[in-house]
Amino acid sequence: MKLKLTILPAVLLLGACAHAPAPNAQKAAPEMLQSDGTADFDARDISASRNRAVLDAERAAVARVAELYIDETAKAEKYSALENGLLKNPQLYVAKRKIVSEGRDGASYRVRVRTWVYQGRIASELRGLELSGPA
Repeated sequence: MKLKLTILPAVLLLGACAHAPAPNAQKAAPEMLQSDGTADFDARDISASRNRAVLDAERAAVARVAELYIDETAKAEKYSALENGLLKNPQLYVAKRKIVSEGRDGASYRVRVRTWVYQGRIASELRGLELSGPA
């Protein structure tokens, strides 16, 4: 009897957590893009040059996806909002990345990155910034 009383609350608790997911709870899979990034080459700190170039490549990938959703008139009028919003922290919209090629190119450090980007998050952010076209 005592065993039934201890198992019953556990079963009820697990049963309460088992429900259907909320609508739109299934997130869309990230889309893969290939983009290039460039940064000034610093011979004293090559990893910093690499990281800046990778960030530039991520920024380019996010900007390319944003251009799919952005309204052209809003882009011309509110480009600073796009730069200060989406392009300031492109890591928020990148699921993962893989460096395809990298190396010094004169006074620059160049990378080519395969980037998986969350398009839904970008579209949602653009709607929040009032930069997207009519839905």
